[in-house]
Amino acid sequence: MPVAFWPPSGHGDRSLLQEAKERHPKDPRVNLVAYYSTEPYDNRQPASPGRRELLESFKQSDPENALGHYLAARDYFRANQTDKAVEELTAASGKMRFEDYSTYFVQDSEEAWRAAGFSEVEAKAIASACLRIAPLVDVKGLGENLASLANAYQQAVMPLPPKPCCGSESPWETSSTSLPLPG
Repeated sequence: MPVAFWPPSGHGDRSLLQEAKERHPKDPRVNLVAYYSTEPYDNRQPASPGRRELLESFKQSDPENALGHYLAARDYFRANQTDKAVEELTAASGKMRFEDYSTYFVQDSEEAWRAAGFSEVEAKAIASACLRIAPLVDVKGLGENLASLANAYQQAVMPLPPKPCCGSESPWETSSTSLPLPG
């Protein structure tokens, strides 16, 4: 089923998306597009309850795909719910596949542009230029969240600096006598 109805700017005729949701409610590509396109999307804010429902639909429609859990973890980090974010990351770690469907979106878009009378080269160029990268932006943001979390854990468990031994100022100087260097 072509999903070229996902407009490059995220705006446009929403009736096509609504029709796709009605006809193909279990298609993960439709659910992913709906997650990003049904409401205005701000990748700095937690998802609304409606968008959370759409994300759950996406996760259920492709249960072996880690992407849904990564997106949910990112959303929980935005909502300052670190424990839930870590639960989602744990669930994602058990998945063997990561699919953002970009290949399908590009192929479907190329097909639509060719059907509209554009040449093969033009269709490929337009389809590639119109590819939405919102899922990858969120995965990048998740990486930043994980780096911050790792730093926080490191600071929480970092032992105190070693005490100087033998009265020296530096922990590396263990005696007042130095050993001869070879050579």
